[in-house]
Amino acid sequence: MINRTLGRPESKVMVTLYRASPGAMNPVASVVSGPDGSFRFEQAVTGPHLLQAIYAGVVYNQMLPQQPSSGRVEVAVYEPTTDPKIVQLTQHFVLLEPIESALHVSETVLVNNPANRVLVGSHNPVRFYVPGERRGEPRLSIVGPQGVPVDRPLIPTNKKNVYTVDFPLRPGETRLDLSYVVELGPERSFTVRNVQEAGVPLRVIAPLGVTLHSDRLEAIAQEPQTLATVYELRGREARVTIQGSGSLRLASESESRGPGLQEKPPRLYRRLAAVLALMSAMLALAFVWVFRRGLHASQLPATQKSSR
Repeated sequence: MINRTLGRPESKVMVTLYRASPGAMNPVASVVSGPDGSFRFEQAVTGPHLLQAIYAGVVYNQMLPQQPSSGRVEVAVYEPTTDPKIVQLTQHFVLLEPIESALHVSETVLVNNPANRVLVGSHNPVRFYVPGERRGEPRLSIVGPQGVPVDRPLIPTNKKNVYTVDFPLRPGETRLDLSYVVELGPERSFTVRNVQEAGVPLRVIAPLGVTLHSDRLEAIAQEPQTLATVYELRGREARVTIQGSGSLRLASESESRGPGLQEKPPRLYRRLAAVLALMSAMLALAFVWVFRRGLHASQLPATQKSSR
């Protein structure tokens, strides 16, 4: 157990070993790190397992390799801070997928923490706009630097239909994926809002077969593999008229079933280095594509989510 902020081993940290099973994480044992930061589990670790450490009120999750090369593993923890200026919002985009009378909305925010401290969750600067009229409840899934996805509830702010989330931002990149469904009325219109306090631009993505109309949206790119169009919002808000229907997920599935296809195409993010002029837009689209195809790992149990 190493404290990366102070550059020293960290003692008295509770560490719990979980065994992963379909849809659940089952606790195996808990130990406390010693004066030199070391901890030890006597149980044999075979198959997927997760280590969970709790330090200064922040939960750290780390997946263990199914076939570890050695019996040693290092867990890093950090000192907390309440200063939101240490983090940077690097990407913000919304995918609009009109299917019949419903509009499926997927919003993603990427946050980078280049510091060696963890931003306490109650000071998270990320904001989401969610319309009051929608089908069911929105779902927010968060993937931190360790790659373990968790679901978190939205927390209302003092602004109408604007929400935040209580989730610590650890050093590295954190991805927040919000999804919900709204009715697409006869006017086939939807309001896009950028409610982030930071100056990161909002990009709006429309799948093949869908065109967005607004004097505050500018088409800036077309992704060569899915043919999705990437728009950029000019200003903070736009009323968008939606023409056509389509889904990024359905388009990719249709492509994989096309004639003469011998193997699945490489994942979109593997192609981005060659598309230098479209780097930021294509990186955003890659994350949306992965999210919409449902490649998340098993979620942590509700009892563990509550401690974050």
